This record gives sequence, C-alpha cells and structure tokens, in this order.
Amino acid sequence: MILLDEMIRTANLLRRLASLCICSAIIVSCSKQPTPIVPPTEIPETLAATIDPITVTANPMATEVHTPTSTLSPTPTSLPANTSPLNLEPWPESGDLLLPIDVEVFFETSLEDLEPGDYLVFLDSREHVVKYSSLTTGEDGILLSVNEEAVLPRLFVWSNDSYILAEPGEVWRVYDLVDQRAWRIGPVCASTYASSLSPGGNWLRVECSALEKEEANRYQVVLEAIALESGKGFDIVIPNHEYLNISWLDDDSFVASEVRVNEKPRNCGLHFLEGMMYCPLSIASEFHISLRRVTRSSIYISMTNYDMSPWQGVLVPKACFESGARCSDTVDLGPLEGSLFLSPDGNVLAWIGYIYDPELTNIGVFKPPDWESRKIAQFKGDYFLVTWCSDESCMIVSKRGSTYANYRINLDGTYWHLPYEEVIGSFSIP
Repeated sequence: MILLDEMIRTANLLRRLASLCICSAIIVSCSKQPTPIVPPTEIPETLAATIDPITVTANPMATEVHTPTSTLSPTPTSLPANTSPLNLEPWPESGDLLLPIDVEVFFETSLEDLEPGDYLVFLDSREHVVKYSSLTTGEDGILLSVNEEAVLPRLFVWSNDSYILAEPGEVWRVYDLVDQRAWRIGPVCASTYASSLSPGGNWLRVECSALEKEEANRYQVVLEAIALESGKGFDIVIPNHEYLNISWLDDDSFVASEVRVNEKPRNCGLHFLEGMMYCPLSIASEFHISLRRVTRSSIYISMTNYDMSPWQGVLVPKACFESGARCSDTVDLGPLEGSLFLSPDGNVLAWIGYIYDPELTNIGVFKPPDWESRKIAQFKGDYFLVTWCSDESCMIVSKRGSTYANYRINLDGTYWHLPYEEVIGSFSIP
C-alpha cells in the first residue's frame, strides 16, 4: 500500500510539473504585447476537475443544428491544460419545447423586395407593428404585425441568411423574417433579463437561478441553451464566484467572467457543443466581459477592469478562449471614459459614459491601427448605445426611459434625430 501511495504521489507530481510548463508557455506567448491582462504574480495551475465529467450517449438535437454525437467523457489527465468538462445535460429530458404560435401574425414585407442597403428595425406601438427604415433613403415600411394582446418582439439578430425577431419570456415567440413563419419555444426559465439570441440566430439563451433548477449550491448558475429550429438543447451548470457576467463568444459558445475554478474567479470560454470549458490563465480575473453584442466575423472581445479608477480596458482576440490556441495580439486600451461596445466586425470600438458629469453622456470611439480614444459627441441626459449601423459607419443611441429620443451618430461626430419610437436593431440586404 505504501508503495502504491508513493507511485500515485509521484505521478501527480509529474502531471503538475507538465502543466506548469504548458501554462508557462502560454503566458510567455501572451506577454509579447505588454498589456494589463497578463497578471504579473499569477501562478499557473492546471484546472482540477471541479465538475464531474458527463456522458452524452445520444444526440438530443434535431438535424438542423450540429451537436456532438460521440461520448463526451474525457478524463482530467487527457485534457489540455486549463480545460475541463462542462457540466451539461440534454434539455428537455425528452421531446422538445416547440409550440405553435398562439397569435395572429402578418408578415407585411418580404426581405426579397427590399433594395440592397443598410436598414434599421424599430417598433411602433401605436400601429402595433415592427417596421424597417432605410439608412440611405429614409424609406420605411412594416415588417411584421401581431395581435394587440401580443407583446411586440424586442430581440433582433441577423447573420448571413438569418433574420430573426423574438420576444423572450417563459414561452418565447420567434419570428423568421426570411421564411415568414412563427412559432413558440417553452417553457424555459422565468428570467428574461439575461435572455438573448446567439449571433447566428440559431440559439436562445436564458440564465436560470440555481433554485429554479433545483440546484442546492447557491454558487451556481444554470444556462438553458435551446436551438430555435428543434426546440432542444442543454442545461449548462456553471460554478460562479460572485456573479456571472456572460456574453456569446460565437454561435455555439459563451465567454464568462467570475467562473469559479478551484475557488478562484476565472474568465472562461464555454463551448457547449464540444462539452468543454477553457479558462486561460493569461486573462486576469480582474478583467470582466464588457461585450454584449458579438458577431461571428469579429476578431476581438472587449474586457474592462471595473475595480480600477478610472476603468481600464483591453481587447482580447476570441481565439484566446479556444483550448490550445495561442493568445497574442491583445490591445491595451488604457484608461476608459465609459462602457465599451464593439462594432459588428470589430473594426471600431465605441465607449459611452458620464464619468465626469452625471448630467452629460459622452460618446467616443477607438479605431485601429493605433486604437486611440477620440470623443465624438455629447448629449444631455443618460443615453445608451442601441445598435451599430450594419456597415459600422454610424451608431444609434437612445435616451434611457424615453421614447422617440433616438439619434444617429456618424464616426465623424455628426448626428441627427431619428423620429422612431424604439430602435431595436439593424440589418443589411446584400
């Protein structure tokens, strides 16, 4: 028995030394860019298997969405450094969450009839419709109308051939503007404040409380990721340190701050179709995800250290959250004057804030190649960024708590008022 214990301790020590070498190599590669995201005193460590490995023996999804069909049961010793299995289960346990639409829906305009160009999507509660407006000509029209008793959809995404409107709730209503069809998905978790659509328009995400999912540990968050086409998906249990700050990384993965790993907060990439979580040591835990919108074509994600005064910002390549990928070419943005909002393709980074005067909202941009900050506009009151124009030449801001207080701001600082009740997104017709 003594000999066996000695062999086990020796094997663990060898694995420990190997992981230290691997992690050191990662940190060296990141340090080529002198940015604040490389913690100088961070001690590399291999992630222990804090989550039990799972086994998926059957594909829970419809054929429209690719999911792994092989068994996901890697052992901690067979995984790359800083990688661990995700704790996920097929959801629902049987069947699907698809339901027929329960309201009258009228698709008033076909996208095929629109001229090529860039458009805004906005709501008109007086007519109870979703409308479009050309950013070039100002021409507008109705995309969708529903019964008066139905809530107008406030979520919109478009990517390639996908143009989706949705209204979150315990039962979602989903509207496909391309195929002009509507359906419901549910019931899902009651929470709607953290609901969102994936950048490709294939998945919905709802953040559930641990108690709602009958999880005994309060230091856990459960995400429901459900495919729009099949009504099937996953429950993803994430151990969180204080609060979970999460955004889409790609159409089938998330990036999250404050993930609890070995009782320490980490920034992690959650790849739910692969069943894996990767938490690079090179991304300091003091930096949190500040990105709320992402597209599949963007290279970077934006992160902010909110504990500093003023805040500090950084751009991190999305590849840094891929297991085994080289983490380099990070961009140190230095002190920030507000919250960050990356453009659809990641070519411009906007900031909006009122750090120096709570009665004034300052708006500025960072642009490559130097990524120097430049203030472009100022508004009286509390304004927030609603959406980027799809060609990244302008952004739309609205006054919080107000209707018809929308402005288009060009990157040169020129702006004008938009006579729309509530702007919810933008899209392009090729």
